[in-house]
Amino acid sequence: MRVIIHSIATFTLLVLLSACGSNSITDPVQSTTSASVNGYKFSEVTDAITIDSYKSYNIKFKLTKDGVVLPDQTVTFKDFDSKYGTLESPFTTTNSSGIGYFRYTPPVDMPASGTQVTLQFFIATTSETTSLSRDLKQNVILTFGFDANDGGDGRATTLSINYLTSTCDVNKGMIGHYNVHAVDERSNVPIVGMDVEVSLINGVKKLNGSAIQQASGSLQNTTPFTFSDSSVNFASSGITANDNLIVFPTSGAYEIPYLGGWNINNVSNSLELFGNYNNINSINNLTYIIGNEKRILGGENGSVGVLTAAHIEVTDAITDSQGYASFDVVFDPRLSGHTVVIEAHGDENGQRYGIAKKTFLRLPGDDFNAPDVEIFNTGGIRTVGVPITINPSCTGTEALIDVPISFSSFTVEPTENCAIVGGDFHTNSGGVTSVEVLTDGNITASETCTISWEGGPQSLRYEY
Repeated sequence: MRVIIHSIATFTLLVLLSACGSNSITDPVQSTTSASVNGYKFSEVTDAITIDSYKSYNIKFKLTKDGVVLPDQTVTFKDFDSKYGTLESPFTTTNSSGIGYFRYTPPVDMPASGTQVTLQFFIATTSETTSLSRDLKQNVILTFGFDANDGGDGRATTLSINYLTSTCDVNKGMIGHYNVHAVDERSNVPIVGMDVEVSLINGVKKLNGSAIQQASGSLQNTTPFTFSDSSVNFASSGITANDNLIVFPTSGAYEIPYLGGWNINNVSNSLELFGNYNNINSINNLTYIIGNEKRILGGENGSVGVLTAAHIEVTDAITDSQGYASFDVVFDPRLSGHTVVIEAHGDENGQRYGIAKKTFLRLPGDDFNAPDVEIFNTGGIRTVGVPITINPSCTGTEALIDVPISFSSFTVEPTENCAIVGGDFHTNSGGVTSVEVLTDGNITASETCTISWEGGPQSLRYEY
């Protein structure tokens, strides 16, 4: 018997196009190149996916401008109806190669086999010659090919982490409310009574100069389990048994037994891990991150910085009748808008299952904002400081400290006389980011230029 679960929507969604397709299901990944807008172009796009099981799918793209890859650019998914699934995050940031990923999870109640839905992601672009703004858009077609009668074996083959909402407590600080959902991959039947452990990484231990180690980790099925990286000596890299190892899903390594968090028992050139599982095979090319619950914000130009912390408080560690376990992320309000990694893993009769999620720490109402800044149209390039704040409901206004900001989230008016041409797009210890504005000096047309910031979490960039 098929069990239909109604999940909580994590953000408001809008369907762009939905139609009933044929029963002919094609290969799940199609790669295309989009048209160019103001020199910007998407390529290597996962523009078609066949949804044939309840698991997460990567939507990949590459962003270039005039043929040159664009790193550190925020790309946003347009809202869509949650009955067609959810995203790990509605926005993502391109890496050093201009590559970005969205991670899509199908809905618990699958649409009929053959149903097709067109989704869309975009980036706002501006012409350097005309200052005209246009969105570069890319469609992604989902084809549902799920057979409800092809049931699973009752094992927790899929875990997902879902953000619900945030509240503010005058004693604890900010509290983000989340749940973990455990279901069978093929039947969507919830896994009941599973003990789930959750942890997070706030302060990252950089290795080889990077926060995330891409496809370089190896997990060995030894007794105990060991984790190694040929490019890293963990003992001499500042890693301790108090740190946490989290393995990410990637397009080349996504089987959930080895994903999520691993507690470190001993540190040498490799890591000795806790755990006794019977479904773990040795595997290479794992993408991972190591760190703990504390970090220092600010600290630029020799200043001391501010020590901040975030931790997990589990409210329901055992999955309920619908497969949900609940937990809270409790954090210093000054960490609002910052990037953390949350993981969950469970053990069902010696079978390990895990998942990891990179996300922003959210505050009630996602109230990140900045005042409009007006400057005189004097001609030439002006560097303008824009103060950005967070407004938690119970602690007053705080500066948004040490957070990267999306270039495309700033606008300047009038565009005929003013254009944004650069900036550091990273707030300092006072919450101020600099924006470089080119003014034409034509005061007859306009005496001033006004810089505005879009605000909200979609205007922030992941830190790694």
